Amino acid sequence: MVANILAQGDMSNFRILTKKEIAELNSDYLSGSDVVWRAEGLIGTLRILPNKKVTLEEVNATIIGDDAKACKGKFASGSVADERSKAVLRLFTACEEQGDVFDFRYTVVPAGDGTHYLFTTFGKAERGESAGRVAKVESALRQAVYEVMKE
Repeated sequence: MVANILAQGDMSNFRILTKKEIAELNSDYLSGSDVVWRAEGLIGTLRILPNKKVTLEEVNATIIGDDAKACKGKFASGSVADERSKAVLRLFTACEEQGDVFDFRYTVVPAGDGTHYLFTTFGKAERGESAGRVAKVESALRQAVYEVMKE
């Protein structure tokens, strides 16, 4: 499924990382992900959330809480309504540390069987970006997810 998503339009410059490459990044979050991919300056992940009793509110609170704890500088977060489905959760966090801003975008999509797919896209924000690169890639990813999941 992820290969099909990454093959869509603007996502084609990404490549899926091997277990060895993921281990070399030395990140518990990446190591705990089901799939990790990378493009210049950006990383994306897929985590399958198998807990059928989890609510989107709980997922939202957990992500924001974890990111807030990890940020050692200024922190911001929020959520955005999805224009295609009320069942999809979209949220973002940002952390500014020592003058660098790191942008994290999350999309949680129901899989239809009670599980959820958590897609994450993150990277360092470039100075002067009005519509950030991470946000643009997350938007392209979300559109690709809709296309692949309807098949």
